[in-house]
Amino acid sequence: VESTPGKGSVFHFTARLGLQDKATAPHRLGREALQEMRVLVVDDNACAREITARIALSLGLQVDTASGGQEALASIAAAQQRQQPYDLVLIDWKMPLMDGIETLRHMHETQQHHVPATIMVTAYGREEALGAAERQGVALKSVLTKPVMASQLLDAIGCAIDRKGLTENRTTLMAQDSQNAMLQLAGKRLLLVEDNEINQELALELLRHAGVDVVLATNGREALDLLERDARFDCVLMDCQMPVMDGYEATQLIRAHSSLQTLPIIAMTANAMAGDRERALAIGMNDYIAKPLDVGSMFCTIARWAGQGAPARQVHAPQAAPVAVAVQPPAPALVALPPLPGIDTHAGLTTTMHNEKLYRSVLSKFHAGQVRFVETFRAAQAQGDASAPERVAHTLKSVAGSVGARGVQAAAAELERACRAGEPAPRIDALVEQVVAELAPVLAGLETLVVPADESRDAVAALDPGRVAAFRQQLLDLLTAGDSGSLDLIGDNRGLLAAAYPGQHQAIESAMQGFDFEAALDLIRVDPA
Repeated sequence: VESTPGKGSVFHFTARLGLQDKATAPHRLGREALQEMRVLVVDDNACAREITARIALSLGLQVDTASGGQEALASIAAAQQRQQPYDLVLIDWKMPLMDGIETLRHMHETQQHHVPATIMVTAYGREEALGAAERQGVALKSVLTKPVMASQLLDAIGCAIDRKGLTENRTTLMAQDSQNAMLQLAGKRLLLVEDNEINQELALELLRHAGVDVVLATNGREALDLLERDARFDCVLMDCQMPVMDGYEATQLIRAHSSLQTLPIIAMTANAMAGDRERALAIGMNDYIAKPLDVGSMFCTIARWAGQGAPARQVHAPQAAPVAVAVQPPAPALVALPPLPGIDTHAGLTTTMHNEKLYRSVLSKFHAGQVRFVETFRAAQAQGDASAPERVAHTLKSVAGSVGARGVQAAAAELERACRAGEPAPRIDALVEQVVAELAPVLAGLETLVVPADESRDAVAALDPGRVAAFRQQLLDLLTAGDSGSLDLIGDNRGLLAAAYPGQHQAIESAMQGFDFEAALDLIRVDPA
């Protein structure tokens, strides 16, 4: 490095690289073809437009943007005149003056020689967008629901341009990058700072799958107290929106400690909007992961700061012995999920790495946590804390995105924005009603999954003292070790849990679902049965 104060720095290096044993022409062709594609991103919302454009740029596409339908048509015509036509248009559906469907209809009418392929992007339902387009005579090959993820965009591009093989190679490479990142993280020690139970379960299970040792804190204050006692972490995953102390304030206080200034901190938030990343970096965070989680991107981001090639710190977690990690996602369950109104189960399963058991657990938590949304929101309004209703809406937006409830996610996002802007009460009430309208069919559809299973099969087992004693010891061992496998144990054996601890089984399960294993142990000691 050559650096002069007030003028700048120059970084340079020499790299010696060997030749590959085998040619990889198919992969290289895929990248070249993507890099040659010219894309126009059209969205009236500056934040959404910037996010989609960044994702497209990260894939190697040549990207221009437009803020509305008229501007998009003008850009398409100008590109045609320059003999540099667009290959693809990514366009939002709901826009003022001229929406996405009307814009595409005009595009097809005016462009005769080179009509770009199109992908509709919407925060509303996919089927609703397809139906609206069909009624106006516009054929859509691909519809993406917000938030857009890189892997989903690749699949949509392949569908839109009828060159699926082109993106399969790139998608395969991204999957390989994700698997390599998981291998790098095996044995690492991470601090997860997250207040929401669904996000806790998702992150803990996914990281455990990669062989990562994870310690949980439920807010920024708790994270600071923990770091005061034990700073032997390779990385911190920090949620930004939390009660007691949010992630931004916690990061500033962490950076005030000289011994923690090099500790990597990665922001995790559902506010994937322009300016959020800049704010996170400005206060001392190292990187940014958006919710709902794109699992491959999450592992690659963490590995960048905590993997084998990451910069060394003065304080390290003890190095664990090599861990054999099965990085392939679990095979989908043989019994398919029932139809779930308002939920894109494909997106939800992608978030859980196609682990249906984990997905079902997350869906159950979503139902339990949001079935009284209105009461929770009204109680937050009555607290006198202006930020409390916004946090409730933010939580719903985040967890709805994780399970694939796109309509709920969009409605909750509108409510969150209105709360943040301090809009009048009638407007807030109207948005609450919109949330309820989207949420009601989702909760009704989930009833079949969350109704307690018939525990009659456990009746005989409950009368067998040997099985009850064995279950009690197994649960005690798992809780003492802080092993989240205890959740799987009780999930499969609720009858045995009730037989082992008849006076406290519901409270024990509630504590465990909140990952408060110490509280569960205390309850077991109260009710030794």
